Amino acid sequence: MTGRKTDGQRVKERWLAIGLSQSDLAEILDSAFQQTRKEHKRSADDDTGRLSQIAEALDIPMDFFR
Repeated sequence: MTGRKTDGQRVKERWLAIGLSQSDLAEILDSAFQQTRKEHKRSADDDTGRLSQIAEALDIPMDFFR
């Protein structure tokens, strides 16, 4: 193990740093996810879309996940 933080650890650090609780983040993402489901049928891009929603909610660039 290299000691590198996982995306999940880094996301948690970010939501805590900006003052969100896990429940706050879940609510934001659920709202965004529900809207996306209404607009589009399930596709292969759903995972990328979900990461995009997380990035937007936490005000971080998509490069954060690389």
